[in-house]
Amino acid sequence: MQNRLSLESYVDGVLSGNRMILSRAITLIESQLSSDKELTQQVLEKILPHAGRSMRIGITGVPGVGKSTFIEAFGKKLTQQGKKLAVINHHLWVEDGTRSRISALAWHMSGM
Repeated sequence: MQNRLSLESYVDGVLSGNRMILSRAITLIESQLSSDKELTQQVLEKILPHAGRSMRIGITGVPGVGKSTFIEAFGKKLTQQGKKLAVINHHLWVEDGTRSRISALAWHMSGM
């Protein structure tokens, strides 16, 4: 088993908006290790009741169609309205231009 946090640490961290713990929770949830399945289920069961009216939106398309441009514009609009936003991209082979646009949105989200 990897170096995992306790159930309470994951739950408290995610609910308090701790980005470091949120990133670790995402890694846990995406893990393919059978030893992580039970902890993943427990974390999800504890945090889902706090989701309120949250939404999950998936953006897909062929390269160059404008996914990152749309995500940046839409994300800025949402954050300007005071909404919280998480952008998760599981593709590690993203082109440099995409990274810089998503980084600009992260910078905007942090209130800088």
